[in-house]
Amino acid sequence: MRAFSIKRKLMLIIMTVSTAALLLMALGSMAYEWTAFRQQLQSVLDEEGEIIGEGATGALLFDDKSRAEEILSAFRHNTHIRSAAIYSGTNALFASYPKTVAQSAFPVRPQTDVEYHRFDLKGDRLMMWQPLKQEGNVVGTIYIESDLQEIRTRLMHTAEMFSLLILVTLAFTYFLSSRLQRVISRPISQLMKTVKTVSAEKNYSVRAMKESEDELGQLVDGFNEMIGQIQQRDGALRNINKELEKRVELRTRELLEAELKFHSVVQSANEGIIAADHHGKIISWNQGAEKIFGCAEADVLGEPLAIIMPERHRAMHEAGVKRFLASGEGKVLGRTIEIEGVRSDGSEFPVELSLATWRTDKGIFFSGIVRDITERRRAAEELQQQFTRINLLNQIIYAVAERQDLDSIVSIVLRQLEDKLPVDYGSAYFYDAQTEIFTALVRGPKSQAIAEELQISKTIPLAHTLFRPCLEGEMVYIPDANKLDLVVPKKMAEAGFHTVIAAPLTGEGKMFGVLVLQRREMDAFSAAERDFIHGLSAHVALAIHQAQLYQDLQTAYNELRQSQQTIMQQERLKALGQMASGVAHDINNALSPIVGFADLIGQTEQNLSPLAKKHLNYIKTAGEDVAHIVERLREFYRPRDDRELLAMLNLNSVVEQAVGMTRPRWRDIPQSHGVMVELGTDLDSNAPDFAGIETEIRECLTNLILNAVDAMPSGGVITIRTHMADAGVSNRANVSEYVLLEVKDTGVGMDEKTRRRCLEPFFSTKGKRGTGLGLAMVYGVVERHEGQIEIDSEPGKGTTVRLIFPVYKLEPSTAFIHQDDVPPGPFRILCVDDEPPVRELVREMLERDGHTIVSADGGQAGIETFRAAQNNGQRFDAVITDLGMPYVDGREVAAAVKRESPDTPVIMLTGWGAFMKGDNATPVHVDGILSKPPRIRELRAMLRKVVKK
Repeated sequence: MRAFSIKRKLMLIIMTVSTAALLLMALGSMAYEWTAFRQQLQSVLDEEGEIIGEGATGALLFDDKSRAEEILSAFRHNTHIRSAAIYSGTNALFASYPKTVAQSAFPVRPQTDVEYHRFDLKGDRLMMWQPLKQEGNVVGTIYIESDLQEIRTRLMHTAEMFSLLILVTLAFTYFLSSRLQRVISRPISQLMKTVKTVSAEKNYSVRAMKESEDELGQLVDGFNEMIGQIQQRDGALRNINKELEKRVELRTRELLEAELKFHSVVQSANEGIIAADHHGKIISWNQGAEKIFGCAEADVLGEPLAIIMPERHRAMHEAGVKRFLASGEGKVLGRTIEIEGVRSDGSEFPVELSLATWRTDKGIFFSGIVRDITERRRAAEELQQQFTRINLLNQIIYAVAERQDLDSIVSIVLRQLEDKLPVDYGSAYFYDAQTEIFTALVRGPKSQAIAEELQISKTIPLAHTLFRPCLEGEMVYIPDANKLDLVVPKKMAEAGFHTVIAAPLTGEGKMFGVLVLQRREMDAFSAAERDFIHGLSAHVALAIHQAQLYQDLQTAYNELRQSQQTIMQQERLKALGQMASGVAHDINNALSPIVGFADLIGQTEQNLSPLAKKHLNYIKTAGEDVAHIVERLREFYRPRDDRELLAMLNLNSVVEQAVGMTRPRWRDIPQSHGVMVELGTDLDSNAPDFAGIETEIRECLTNLILNAVDAMPSGGVITIRTHMADAGVSNRANVSEYVLLEVKDTGVGMDEKTRRRCLEPFFSTKGKRGTGLGLAMVYGVVERHEGQIEIDSEPGKGTTVRLIFPVYKLEPSTAFIHQDDVPPGPFRILCVDDEPPVRELVREMLERDGHTIVSADGGQAGIETFRAAQNNGQRFDAVITDLGMPYVDGREVAAAVKRESPDTPVIMLTGWGAFMKGDNATPVHVDGILSKPPRIRELRAMLRKVVKK
């Protein structure tokens, strides 16, 4: 139609308008017919649906398909009904009509968005959907399909009538339009000629002729004006066109350069950059992909992308591509995932994949960036293993920190290594540098059973091990123990334990042990594991060393505590002795006249009757016993005086004497009460003699026997043993031999609290029968002999008291020298004492030996008497003075005498004499000390010693 002339177009327009008017009338009439018929048909279908639905609802509720089909068969009288169906509440086909129509011809499910009913028109069919409701609830749906044949027939008749009318109208319109079109077509033809001329010649100066003032005239004016503007713009456009051509050329060049740069970047990237079309065929493959997958670009272009995936992932990949193309949904698009790739040799390796899509006019394309993460994953696995090892190390350190003994420390380490490193065999050997022998201190729980099964010895000489480099602090690693000729590694290798690692345990720069771990595989320990084991061995060695230090500290602490207890015991005894010394002075002063005069009478009065002599001897013995008891008080704390009488004694003889002396106490008296006490001896004939005071040792043993008897009220056994021991029983230096005296009973025993306090003075468990001084005295005697006392006891298991004496030999200077009882003198002697009986006793004793005695009552009187005698030329050969006197004591008297006459000897006769001699507490200016009560033999010996003519 575009090629028609204006003339033809005008005629065609007129004819078309006329025809269109008639067609609109025809179409309107036919549309009315169609609408009216359809509404009528819908009303009919609606009514029939209501009727059928009343019966179909019951059939659905009672699930009666035959009833439903019977109801639908009512449509056989309606020729326009093609088919009908009833659907259940679950949208399943319940019944259909007619039976000749297959169920597959019906809709699979009803329209679910129908609230009341719905009509659908498809082709020559009108379909109705109507819900079936029961009490407001939809229990099913009825479907009815009707044909439209009747309306087609009616519409055909109407179309034939209007066709005839249109033909008549077209003939008349053609005749009329051919005459009227010239008014418009001629000016337009003229304008077209002008346009063709301008177009052909590109002469924009030509103008069209104007023939009228109507729209065509305005069109000519507009054309001429447009031609003028075109003429002006033509020159400008020519210039712009030249500029644009230059820009296009430049932009094209830039695009080519950018494309080259992009291609270079893609090819130089370490990552694989791959592109594929929507069929999954590879269309781009950079050099990074060639390196990663080992495939050249020429070998993979056009190949399916699935060739670089493991077989197990290909089906999932293809399904994902199809899903994306169908729905636009891609689970991995726009994400970075880790999967496995396949190299050209078929080996799998981990890759990191980032996927994206892009569209062009040619379709959808996929692009992916692939990174080989083999090293990264290996590093991550190594990091995880390192973390696991660090966690294991922390667990071991925490477990070790809670323990202080060596066995438990090593056991927990080996248990953790067996379970969590893991290892198949683990043990810890301790090294004795002197014997060059390794001893298996601890083995792991699993390893112990293996060692017993293979009969692996606990001790291995250094020469038979592979541990020699460990002595220098080096770790030993053997990938295959089969290559060793050593017995134990060879035996382990034959049992399947091939890899061996031995880490030294060092402390203070010396190796003291080896941590040995084994696995069944060859070369089974990685470098990281070896470093871990080496570091772990340092921690374990430190923990073991600290445990050893802790044990040494505990031992030192126990020894210190024992020493402190010993010192405290000595201090208590010393305090007791010091307290007793105060009492001793008064007792000795009171005893002095009793013992002294009894001794004097016994020596001078020869005419006494036998009875009087006997009674006098009783008095003297009782007084001396009291004096001896007072003197024994100091034995609780004083050390042995070098001047005391020592003798070489045989401990076995002392035991026999003590057993005989105490026999009534341990045998006769208990038997009289129906109690049997047995006493046995186990005496070492090789026990050496040692220097000591026999009476003191015998008294100690006697005390221990009596204590044992008291501890067995129902009878029992006492065992006395003697034997020789080496220096290991004591920490005393310069002593190589010891002799032990042990008294053991089967009595009631002592608890720990009683055992710790039993050596305290006045502590007793015997009630009123005990003084609490027996064991304290024993302790004092042992201390003076530089020995030790040990007491082992448990309630119900008896008590063992062990006395340990060092074996000393007497030097010749300690031998006893007998003195002559011949009195010295005669001398002129000054006696100073505030007690008249003592002064009288001394005077009587010394005057009978021919001495001249001058007495002074108290210290001040004594000083004045001495000074007066000096002034008168009547010098004293000696001065005997008491210590404790009112106002002026014996020290001041001695000092005054030495000031007046430095050569005059001063003898101090005091009730504290025994204590002062034991403590080496001789006052200044005093030449000798005697204990009260005075004895004539001691006075003679002292005068002979200090007075020099």
